[in-house]
Amino acid sequence: MPALKWNDTLARVAAQKALDMATRNYFAHTNPDGFGMNYFINQAGYKLQPSWIQDKTANYFESCAAGATTGKEAIAMLLVDDGVPSFGHRTHLLGLNDWSRSLVDIGIGYAWAGGASNYISYTCVLIAKH
Repeated sequence: MPALKWNDTLARVAAQKALDMATRNYFAHTNPDGFGMNYFINQAGYKLQPSWIQDKTANYFESCAAGATTGKEAIAMLLVDDGVPSFGHRTHLLGLNDWSRSLVDIGIGYAWAGGASNYISYTCVLIAKH
């Protein structure tokens, strides 16, 4: 597979999502206001297909982890995907299906929460395409 390309817009959105989870003390693909990552990615200027943003809760591009002590550990947690029967994060990160292989851009965000949240850290990995 071709190497993924770093995308500053996706990295900014990923960092904002990781920080939002840490600040508002939640861990989910959809934020407490009911918005998924497709909405935020598109709002940031990384234009998505109109059908991909019709559902405000849609998430086609995010893998997230919580509780890792380092970014490297967070990625390892997502690759192992313990407790996720579908291995969806592993499939997303490694391009193990046709959809995931079609994604070309990447951005990663990491937020340290310390004792202010249920987890010490939050990581958001966005791998997407226009």
